[in-house]
Amino acid sequence: MDDRGRAVLQIALLATIYFERGHSLEKRRAVAACFEEYRAMVGGHLRWAHPGAKGFDRLDGPATRDPAKWLVDPGLNEMRGWEFLWHGGATDEEANHFRIGALGSRKWESDRHGSLSYFSFALPITWFADREGGFPSLLFRFCERIQPVHGYGGFGLVQSPNRFLNQLHEKTVYALAMRHPGLEIDYPITHSLWLRDGIKGVNWLTILGERWLAALGGPSALGQALGGTAELRELQGGALVMAGPHPELGDTNRALYPVSYGPVSRALKPIRVKTHPRVHSMGPFGKEEFEAWLARLDGDRQDAGQRSGGHGTSLPPR
Repeated sequence: MDDRGRAVLQIALLATIYFERGHSLEKRRAVAACFEEYRAMVGGHLRWAHPGAKGFDRLDGPATRDPAKWLVDPGLNEMRGWEFLWHGGATDEEANHFRIGALGSRKWESDRHGSLSYFSFALPITWFADREGGFPSLLFRFCERIQPVHGYGGFGLVQSPNRFLNQLHEKTVYALAMRHPGLEIDYPITHSLWLRDGIKGVNWLTILGERWLAALGGPSALGQALGGTAELRELQGGALVMAGPHPELGDTNRALYPVSYGPVSRALKPIRVKTHPRVHSMGPFGKEEFEAWLARLDGDRQDAGQRSGGHGTSLPPR
């Protein structure tokens, strides 16, 4: 909370996937189907919708443009990008663990530059404690529809939709990232510009599209590289790697590390992006600092340290 009582940071179950040709009707239909499933699951927890008449619309007010409808319109101009963000904050600028959003690249960006689009969603860390299914299964279904090139899911930091408000708390984000190596620090708009030549990295769940799976020698070779410590589940257009039975947060202050993540990180290191710009405009996450953070799970201490007891919140995919 900030000094005005606003929620500006929350830890959640967070997943982000990146995909190609976001302008196409096929991909828009897939994203719309995922949005509909998420909305049906969380019900009235969503309170704000963007784009709205003036930024965000209240969902208990006048009718809001529904992504499940306008995304699947065959007449949608593919030369223009699209985006949406719905969340459950107490106000339109507060962080909340009920959050779903996506951004689609324009056709000319996809055709000329291979620009990536993204889809991201979050849930409370205890959401599946007393519900059927689990976070891995949900992410698996979404990936089957969208068929991304890369993605990840686990404990993540959800920030305010207001980027100017976020700038005031960049030092706190950095401090949390340094203390908790299992915590995903996510800036998908920035990441999507740099992930054409490599994946961002790993978390509890890591998604690999066909291109990156092939670059590692295919499912069999990747399975051997993982050394039997992770579960590899093939999906249409790629594979999902689950590092362990539950997500881990880690706490370097207590020498607790997400030990199951290390072997996955090292196995996928050859395809991880080597260059990434700063993600903070004023704060400490500059270029070198963020590139070092991307490699944070490679070290031997991830295996030698004690297991973090990451408060597992969901069941393995079955």
